[in-house]
Formats: sequence, C-alpha cells, structure tokens
Amino acid sequence: MLFTALDGPLSKGELVVDVAEDGCLPTLLTGPGGVGKTTLAGLFARILQERNPSVRLLGLQAPFALDAVHEILWREALDGSEEPTLLERLKSGSDVRERISCLLTSLARRKRPCAVVLDNLKSLQQLQILDVSAEHADSLWFVRAVCNLPAPTRVLLTGRYGFPGLPAHVQVSPVPDAPYGDVLLKMNWLRWPPKLELEKKRRVYAVLGGNHRAPEWTVQLLTDQQPQGEALLEALARLQIPPETPEDTVAVVHDAMRQNLLFPAVRQQLTPAQGRLLRAACLGRVPINADGLLALESQPEQAESNRQRLLAYALLEPAYDPQMELDYFFVPPIVKELLGAGNIAGWQSAPGFLS
Repeated sequence: MLFTALDGPLSKGELVVDVAEDGCLPTLLTGPGGVGKTTLAGLFARILQERNPSVRLLGLQAPFALDAVHEILWREALDGSEEPTLLERLKSGSDVRERISCLLTSLARRKRPCAVVLDNLKSLQQLQILDVSAEHADSLWFVRAVCNLPAPTRVLLTGRYGFPGLPAHVQVSPVPDAPYGDVLLKMNWLRWPPKLELEKKRRVYAVLGGNHRAPEWTVQLLTDQQPQGEALLEALARLQIPPETPEDTVAVVHDAMRQNLLFPAVRQQLTPAQGRLLRAACLGRVPINADGLLALESQPEQAESNRQRLLAYALLEPAYDPQMELDYFFVPPIVKELLGAGNIAGWQSAPGFLS
C-alpha cells in the first residue's frame, strides 16, 4: 500500500521507495501538471537501478504509436538472451499487437528483471468524461498489456488523473501538493523582491497551492514587474472552477486554469531569442548539454544571458551527470505542454477555460 489510514500520506521519497519494492502492483501517479510526477518516475528508475544494476528500464511517453513501440521492444527483446523460438514466433505474427504482446511476454520471463514507466497518460484522455478517446484505442490497449505483465516486472504510470479502462489491480496514488513549510523552504532559495514580507509569501502559497512550479514563476514575475505581478495574483485568487467540472478533476482543472494565466505572463518576459531557444530545447527528448544549447543560438554571444533567463524562470532546469562530469539542461514536462509540444487541445477547449 502506498498510503495508510494509520500514518497518513507517505512523503514523495517514501512513496517511490514503496513502489520499487518487489511484488508491487502497477501504480498510477496522479496530480496536477508541475507537481512532480515525472520527477518521481525518474527517482523510481534510479532507485531500481541502485538496488539491482541489471534491471532493464523501458520508458515511453504517451500517446503510443504501436509501430514505434514495436521497434523499441524488438531491440530490447532480441539482445542475445531471448528464447530460441522468439524470432520465429514474431515472423509468424501478422498483427502488430500480437507481435508486441509476444515481445512483452518474452521480456517479462527473462532472468533480467524489467521495469516499465509509461508517462503522460493524460494525453490519451478527454477531460470532460475522463475516458480515453477513440483515436487512442491502440495506446489504451498497450497500457493494459503492460499493466497485465506478470511479476517481477514493475510498472509505473503517470497522468493527471485516473480513468476507466485500466485493469482493476492498478493502484492509483495521488501525488500530494507540498505543505507550506516545504514550499517556503523552496521560496527561500528563490530570488524574491527585496521587501516581500513573510505574509505575502503565505498569500502566494494560499493562492497557488503546493505546486512548486507556480511559485517559481510568480516569484520572478513579482521581481520583474511588481504592479502587474500583484494584479496577476489578484486574478488568480478570483478563479472559479467551471460548475460542470467532474469532481475527480477539480484540483487538476484549477491548477491548469492558474497555469493558463501564469504562463503567458511568464512568456512576455522573454526576448524573441530566449523564446526561440526555449522552443528549440523542447524538441529534444533527452537533456542537452551547454554546447548543445550554444549550437541552438542564432547569436552565440547572447547564449549565457539567454540561458540564465530561462533558468531564472524555471523554464529550463539544470542537471549533472557525475560520470561524464557534465552539466545538462532540460525543459520541464509542464513547460513543454504549455508551449504546445504536448497535446493540450483538450485543455484549451474545455468549458470555462481561459485561453
């Protein structure tokens, strides 16, 4: 169990450690964009590899194109450790679903344990009814196939909210917002306006909740444009949830509405060159090093100032590879989504949403 009535919700670190235990059921992490679901999935993968360096990690992001999934699984399964009859069975299967099932089953039966992370499941869903749209039937089939793999295969899913169609044994575990103390600690690391008192920080938390991404953006907006930032905070406090919003998604919808107000204000603080760099960085599916960012610049002499501006607004985040001793940078998933790199058409067309 990820949550207990006796002890209350586990911390995020404890939650992922628990998910990594042997015999754990497939688990879907849910919560608003920016709350840290993908980060937790990455921590899950790291813990697994620390405990068992031989574990085979497979990470895929929805929606799932079956032809592309088949190619990835083919490479993983036909690695020299497969059973002698696997290739023959694959050649005899004419349907891509049949071949994918064969590959998944083969990987699950190996001595080398397998772990699968399926990210961004909310891209498969229609917000109004929470169900998977007809165009994503193949993706839903693949999610079900992965969730039904036998132990010791571990499966972790991430999405905004649960939805019908998942196997009954999948555990749904909400990722809680951070409490005020944790958010205040993070706020203290950020560059606040010099005279912003503690009570104002409490007000920011009360309006924005415990989603860490929103305070990061608001801090910088208040620093760069104090009057407009105050007006924006007032507008955020007045947001009303559309009355037809499903009860299960109220928190997620409210968070998305805040982001739809915050993010355009943040983008207005970027120069055209900084906006272009951010969009170019979104195209990569893996972190990019400093030289890679430099190669994306049309005016290399501005590279450092542009990068620092994106870092200040938490539109770009740093990472470090101790083995290579290199700094890397990546665009957070919520930023990619709001820029249009993800499928957000359903959010923008939802009743009562701000454009």
